[in-house]
Amino acid sequence: MKNKQIPKELKAPIMEALMFFPMLKDVEIKFVLVKDIRTSIMQAQPVFGSLLLGKKRRKYVI
Repeated sequence: MKNKQIPKELKAPIMEALMFFPMLKDVEIKFVLVKDIRTSIMQAQPVFGSLLLGKKRRKYVI
């Protein structure tokens, strides 16, 4: 998927999960691997600058 940034350690499970969400095919998503997940407050966030672009053009960090 050209508009997805996926850490190679998580590529297989992320690709499997994305198969269940075809509506995310064209959504730009950056997956970030965090070692200590307890410090993460929100696991999925829109990229701040993309909030003004409208729902269809938003980008996300997970």
